[in-house]
Amino acid sequence: MGTTAKSAGGDFPKAPVGTHVARCYQVIDLGHQKITWQGKEKWVPKILLTWELCAELMQDGRPFAVSNRYTLSLAETSQLRPALESWRGKPFTEDELKGFDVKNVLGAYCMLGVVHNSDGNKTYANVSAILPLPKGMPKPPPSNSNLYFDIDTDNIGALPEWLQATIHKSREYTEETTTQTTQQAGPSGGPKEFEDMMSDI
Repeated sequence: MGTTAKSAGGDFPKAPVGTHVARCYQVIDLGHQKITWQGKEKWVPKILLTWELCAELMQDGRPFAVSNRYTLSLAETSQLRPALESWRGKPFTEDELKGFDVKNVLGAYCMLGVVHNSDGNKTYANVSAILPLPKGMPKPPPSNSNLYFDIDTDNIGALPEWLQATIHKSREYTEETTTQTTQQAGPSGGPKEFEDMMSDI
């Protein structure tokens, strides 16, 4: 699916170009999403981070929002690791690299770079940089409530429909749907047979 950022929900005006004081108000576990890498399909864990631009308001008075998808990995080749290290203003320690809960960035402020990029007939607002908030700079009050979603434990019904649609494409949900369908199929395709098939994948 890549990590192309779009204005949250796809129905809002695009966030303006520039560097903005921003606050992360959404950390969403998208589950394992199918991607094509070097001609092969595979499932990779993805997350979505969404920021509100504190001083840039839409006509209805709400702040612009911009989102970015990341593979949930701190490998040196990942996009998430350098983004978080730039945001923190320091590299991860060896201990932190053993496991960093991205939920920690929920509610955190930053300076967020936004650019516009075109793909065919569509233009997207993309995150170009995440930097620490300068020392002494006041933090504007939040506009949006913080939202955290864990695909294993939380209720998907609390999410907007466009996010639900993305999560329904995840391995976690497609396997769940397949399991339910197979269990309803009767003797020709019972749950035990399905579990045996999945154990080989």
